[in-house]
Amino acid sequence: MIASTTRILIIIAAKLAVACGRVPQSPQALPTDVQREVDKGQPGASYQISVKGGTKVYVVTYGTEFCGSGGCSQVVFIQEDGKLQKAFDGFAKEVDPNFEYPDELRFNFLLSGLACNKADNASPCEREMAWTGDKLVRAAR
Repeated sequence: MIASTTRILIIIAAKLAVACGRVPQSPQALPTDVQREVDKGQPGASYQISVKGGTKVYVVTYGTEFCGSGGCSQVVFIQEDGKLQKAFDGFAKEVDPNFEYPDELRFNFLLSGLACNKADNASPCEREMAWTGDKLVRAAR
């Protein structure tokens, strides 16, 4: 009974991931540069793949030994029209692709307080960034 319940939960989670645009893939399916970042962050590195149309977003988060009050070391790659570019390489508490805008790719970053000109890291801030096709810029509201 427990095995079948677990199997059902895994199937539901996979279907939800596909429905939300987050597609789990095996490491062999990663582009070379993305795989290199995952390997560099071992042990404990993880990655997420999000898809919008023909655009793939790879967010690599290094293991917990690369985390601190400023967040975790994270690298974001964007693949459009077969071209892979590194969009972000730094510390963040969270990096989430935001697919709410039909004509542009945006990201929601949760950053440390110091990265947002606050007095300390205890009060993180949110930043919305937009992908211009070659770099991330502060998104216009």
